[in-house]
Amino acid sequence: MDDDNTVYAVSTTENCVLFIDAASLETTSVVRGLKYGPNAAPSSLALSGATLAVDPRTNWVVCRGGLGELQFYNPRDDRFEFSMQVVGRNYVSRAFGKHIKPTHIHFAAFTKGGKWLVTSEERRDKVVGNDVRLKFWSRASSEHKFKLSASVDPPHYGSVNCVAVHPFDPLVVTCGSDKTFKTWALSSGGGDDAEDKELAWRCRSVAGYRDNLVCRFAAFSEDGSIVAVIFGQTVTLWDLATHELQRTLNFPSLSEAPLLQCFFVGHYIVAWSSCAVYTWNLLTCSGKRKTSFHQTQQCAQHTKHSASVHLKLSAHAHHTPHTHT
Repeated sequence: MDDDNTVYAVSTTENCVLFIDAASLETTSVVRGLKYGPNAAPSSLALSGATLAVDPRTNWVVCRGGLGELQFYNPRDDRFEFSMQVVGRNYVSRAFGKHIKPTHIHFAAFTKGGKWLVTSEERRDKVVGNDVRLKFWSRASSEHKFKLSASVDPPHYGSVNCVAVHPFDPLVVTCGSDKTFKTWALSSGGGDDAEDKELAWRCRSVAGYRDNLVCRFAAFSEDGSIVAVIFGQTVTLWDLATHELQRTLNFPSLSEAPLLQCFFVGHYIVAWSSCAVYTWNLLTCSGKRKTSFHQTQQCAQHTKHSASVHLKLSAHAHHTPHTHT
């Protein structure tokens, strides 16, 4: 309370300070920092930065906030800008002493230019089954508002393991635990009515590799013509124009650990598991290099010419495909 006993300052667990008028008990102002998001997503999603994105228009960092929310943070001014409700859940109390399973955001990604925001959410409930949704949000005239354009329920018969956005076109690839990946494209209707000609997101293709291999991750080539999709221990290359499988990549002595992620680095493709990093030359489609390690958790960063894998316990492996350093 201030010296005049007219204003309360209340600190909350959401990392914000509320200033409340002592007479009316109304909130007069709020000083907010980044919210501490719930740690409910699988560790593999958290390590891969699945819910960490950058808004191309504002260069604001977008990450998970409170339950069912995304928060936009301005790193240049060190300021919380606004939060966005994605799930739209009802705030209800538990009934009969049972815990209500919340819905968590697992993925968030922007298309080129920031016109569209793609999110994936999931509620895991052993009683009534899992609830998975893929949502497409269009940016309104205001930079701070997004309008829900489409909601797919469910996009896969199981969890969504990855959401990859095309580097140029409004095109999205999702990988599911149902052992398939789907391509979603923004297109107009073919009817004569004006409503049919409006832009809408539609599933353009569905593909899989083998019935016993989970589809785990997808990444686009630099020119956007090829998409690499991980199935178990194999990297598959698909032509986006024909939706046909072009090549499969694996090492003859590949370990039992499945591949987690992959990226295109020039004319190489780099993939890694929990115990090794693998490199293939796309010109010859042959394995070029394998680097083993013993750490079990890692995250990745790639540039046009190199890739870095940051290992647990501060270990760091820098991987340049065309050299031996």
